[in-house]
Amino acid sequence: MRVTLINPLWTRGKRLRGPVYNRVWPPLSLATAAAMIRDAGAEVTLIDANAERIPASALTSMIEGDLAFVTSSTLDKWVCPNTELDPFLAAVEAVRTAIPKVVVVGVHGTVKPAEMLRATGAYAVVLGEPEATMRDLARGLPREATPGIAYMDAGALVTTEPRSLLDLAQLPIPAMDLLPMERYRYEILGERLMLLEATRGCPHGCRFCLRAMYGGRVFRRKPAPQVCREIREAVLAHGARSLYFIDIEFTIDRASALAVCDCIEDLGESIPWCCQTRADSLDQALLHRMRQAGCRLVHFGVESGSDRVLTSIRKGETTDIIRTGVRMAQDAGMETACFFMFGFPGETAEDMEATIEFAKELAPTYASFHVLEPYPGTPMADDLGDALAGDFFPLTYRFPGPDLKAVQRRALMRYYLRPAYVFRRLSRGSLRMLARQIGIFADYLR
Repeated sequence: MRVTLINPLWTRGKRLRGPVYNRVWPPLSLATAAAMIRDAGAEVTLIDANAERIPASALTSMIEGDLAFVTSSTLDKWVCPNTELDPFLAAVEAVRTAIPKVVVVGVHGTVKPAEMLRATGAYAVVLGEPEATMRDLARGLPREATPGIAYMDAGALVTTEPRSLLDLAQLPIPAMDLLPMERYRYEILGERLMLLEATRGCPHGCRFCLRAMYGGRVFRRKPAPQVCREIREAVLAHGARSLYFIDIEFTIDRASALAVCDCIEDLGESIPWCCQTRADSLDQALLHRMRQAGCRLVHFGVESGSDRVLTSIRKGETTDIIRTGVRMAQDAGMETACFFMFGFPGETAEDMEATIEFAKELAPTYASFHVLEPYPGTPMADDLGDALAGDFFPLTYRFPGPDLKAVQRRALMRYYLRPAYVFRRLSRGSLRMLARQIGIFADYLR
């Protein structure tokens, strides 16, 4: 069987409605699925239209084979996906003109399978983490006999038996040879970026967090030697010059984090890398070891500067805990990126002001302010009830308080236009990075 995997073009205009900035990053979940499909004996092609800037209209002439998978959200977007699906829907339509058997992959179909099937006319929708299901369909298994999918039969939704969560130890090295590595970059780290994962999932209970692709509050880890093989493959075989560990909470498993440090250091090359984590899973010794091994940047989901709001969303952290964790990372010589949100249920104008002030106090290298997107499939979306309108993507969120976009713009300006911030960036020789930040900043203000 000949199989084609497609990551659609999202980046024309770069930022769609909602909180997601569409960077050109490797579609890690597709690369892993491609390796599994190839190991199963099928011929596989991976088209990263997002990286190659291939519009949907050009896909029809590029597609050959028996089966195509189109993703609405690669692994880096499983928690925070796009809410405006027009580019994805256009890609599916174009692919269906070339191959009738098109399967949709991603979080949108996982949480809204009937709506996704009606919107796309797809042969099937994969529910949850996709790699093993994609492999089984590529083997020629009929959809009715394949666990973990949904499809339409005579206008009725049919859902097959649930698929067990993957044993991460059984995953192959992602098929990096199918990726245009020269296209990937993170403006903070540099060129030839590769995404990797040492763990999957998160055991915490944040009510806004979308974890349908991870099976809920389940946490799994890859064996350290396996992670090390993937690191070495990325750097030594495919020329990766920067790495992003896309784990939801990279340091929650301290042993895994230390094993990553050992492996990167053993390469004997200077490879900058970054991760995202929680402030309450850090300690000074771990952070210094990470910095020694080349970790340049740590991302923190702060969310709010109000302890009352943090409690209501079940963040499991206080502002004191967050303050301590961010400062430890800064003291270890790391750059920091902090993410904040406005519009939580019950949040007041005073709470939002506290968030802006907290951001200024933390003084991360990069501060990102977003309007809450209550994703279907999260407890928060259930909480909001009539404040949400619509049954598919995008939903309309009606916050009964200040204009959230105005609050977001005000936060960005008050943070980045401070003379102290501009001086600090310039004094560290970061003129080029400051220019890049201004470009992203301007895009968010549009």
